[in-house]
Amino acid sequence: MKKVFFFTLIFLISAILIVSYFYFSERVYPGTYLGKKNISFFKKTDISAYLEKSFEYSFNIQVRNKAYPMRYRQMGIALDKGASERLIYENNRLSFPKNIIAFFRSINGQKLVLPGFIFSESYSDFIDRTRFDFTQNPDKISVDNGSKTLALQDNEVVYKIDEEHLKSLILFHFGEKDVTIEPRLVQLIKTDKQEKIIAENKKLSDIFSRPIEITVDVDGKTFKAVITTEELKTLFDIAYNNGEVTFSPRDERLSYLIEAKVDPHLNRNTRIDMKALKGDVLSAFLSRAKGLIGDSLLAKTTTVPLTETDTTTTHGEIADRYIEVSIVKQKMYVFDKGIMLKSYPISTGLYYPTPVGHFHIMNKALEGYSDIYNVYMPYWMAFYYGWAGGQDAYFGIHELPYWYAGGERKQRPREFIGSPHTGGCISLDIGAAKEVYDFSFVGMDVVVYE
Repeated sequence: MKKVFFFTLIFLISAILIVSYFYFSERVYPGTYLGKKNISFFKKTDISAYLEKSFEYSFNIQVRNKAYPMRYRQMGIALDKGASERLIYENNRLSFPKNIIAFFRSINGQKLVLPGFIFSESYSDFIDRTRFDFTQNPDKISVDNGSKTLALQDNEVVYKIDEEHLKSLILFHFGEKDVTIEPRLVQLIKTDKQEKIIAENKKLSDIFSRPIEITVDVDGKTFKAVITTEELKTLFDIAYNNGEVTFSPRDERLSYLIEAKVDPHLNRNTRIDMKALKGDVLSAFLSRAKGLIGDSLLAKTTTVPLTETDTTTTHGEIADRYIEVSIVKQKMYVFDKGIMLKSYPISTGLYYPTPVGHFHIMNKALEGYSDIYNVYMPYWMAFYYGWAGGQDAYFGIHELPYWYAGGERKQRPREFIGSPHTGGCISLDIGAAKEVYDFSFVGMDVVVYE
């Protein structure tokens, strides 16, 4: 009796196991999840239908406060049903009795299965093409005219989606209709803009790191005047406009520096076209921006025979910068650093003599007024105060005076220039007075000879 019971029990257990084997070999083991979906005991046909249906669902990609509706195919994602089913039925395919053991273990456990997706190159291209620009302020490029350098303030804020993080979210949320997922964003750092600024700074460094050498030929002898690198930085301002560096010369500084470099080497009767030389220096410098050398140039001089009227009493020894007046020649000469720069015809005292001696400019005004003669005197430069026509008065250098009569402006005739016609002052022609006014300064030496 016991033997019959034993064999009957063995038979029943074997039958249960065999039936269970064939039943569950076609169904998903318990505790199995496809994403968030519990697919326990799903048949293969159910799984196939579920995969196809879920693959057609749309989902939303949330980027900050905006959601973008998407579909799998739109993003270059394909469903591999075979791979998905192999993962789902992985334990079912184990050999006997391992599959039975796996079944009973799955009753109290959980297994997460992700769908078999193929992320094609189109998916990667989609991620690479998709940019999210949160820039609020444009980039700013500042210019340091002291060091002659550019600096970039990169205000661009552009992000792309973290490709791998988005993959994991898409896989995990498979089967959820219209689900919203929010992938991580990765900020894009563009190095090309910074590299361009670095290249521009290297170019600027090269432009300002080499001096300009001016070779001047004077009576068969040459000398070299060098504009140093530090001086170059004071002669040109840089700006950055529309992606290009531009240069602006400081004209007055450039003119003064060139004259200071060249004039001391010129003879009294040697002249140089400063305007042309200035243009040559500009061309030499700007040629560097085009990749040319631009390190040296030749300045041409001309010899001007000295006439009797050009012969001065002094020869540049009075001061660095001063004015000489010859009453007998009715000429004025301006000197700078030992060189007589220019001479002007003048008109000196007729009604009262022009003072003779060594004076200094006492004051300057764009326009003076004489209470004695009731005339206006443009570009006034006083050089003496003393007795004149019964009273103390200032004597000065000025432009031909003018006055008003009957509401009309009257001008002292320009023909008076070149002969004595004043009340003791020194009159210059229209235009010439402004040049001398700009040349002079309060305290400048003025020497007047008969």
